[in-house]
Amino acid sequence: DSPAAGSWQRSSFTLQYDITDATSGVSICKLYTKSASEASWQDRGTIACGENKQVTITVGSTGYCHDQGSNACSVKIWAKDNAGNTNEVTRSFSIDWTKPSTSINPNGHDWTNAAVSFTLSCSDSESSCKYTYFKIIPSTYECGTTGYTQGTSGTVDCSDSCRKVVCYYSVDDAGNVESVRRSNEFKIDKVNPRVSIVRSPASPLDTEKVTFNATASDDASGINKIEIYVDGIKVKTCYTTKCNYEGGPYSVGTHTYEAIAYDYATNSRSTGLQYLSLIHISEPTRPLYI
Repeated sequence: DSPAAGSWQRSSFTLQYDITDATSGVSICKLYTKSASEASWQDRGTIACGENKQVTITVGSTGYCHDQGSNACSVKIWAKDNAGNTNEVTRSFSIDWTKPSTSINPNGHDWTNAAVSFTLSCSDSESSCKYTYFKIIPSTYECGTTGYTQGTSGTVDCSDSCRKVVCYYSVDDAGNVESVRRSNEFKIDKVNPRVSIVRSPASPLDTEKVTFNATASDDASGINKIEIYVDGIKVKTCYTTKCNYEGGPYSVGTHTYEAIAYDYATNSRSTGLQYLSLIHISEPTRPLYI
């Protein structure tokens, strides 16, 4: 009676059946099985005769059904009545005890200042994939077993900066449930770094060198580099959080300088143009004595 012919089974299952004879009555009932790799029926012994009966069909490498695949296991119920008449019913079932396997692309992402989309791909060697589930959580959290959404694509995003992972798994047509997988980190930083620059001396002469000191910081992806510009020309690049440049002496007049900091997510911030005015002080003329 059940389960249905061709249905997928992932573990031992109960077969329901009826065997009756209204005339002479049923004498004996037997169970036979044949897995895909077997050439002949295997005698599994006598079973109960009558209505609404059940028998367990074992599934697995050592079970009655020990091969996987579509209609890989056949079950035969044979019966003989007291007059010697016989009859049999055969039904095949599909077997799959292997869990599906799901992959994610990309599997995490290094620092970026934009949302990252991902796709989930499920594969199953036997019954085929049925459902895929996922959820996005902070990377400091555990995946757990609740809060999943059915789907095969999603987007990791946040309003400022974050580190997140994707937890995911699939279920196949036979009901095998994959163990939850956890992606690598997705790192997002949308906040510009902080940067400042000072000069020394504060009021230089046209005969003095000038030192520019830039400092930068970033709370998420970190500082990648600092660039110092004087009069619109890049004069120094430092791949640290501090950058010093000594230039000059500069000519009399107004000069500009600035620093630009970049973080590892390619966000940047400038100090804006700073202005430096230099003057010339002549030495006093010494009197001439004759």
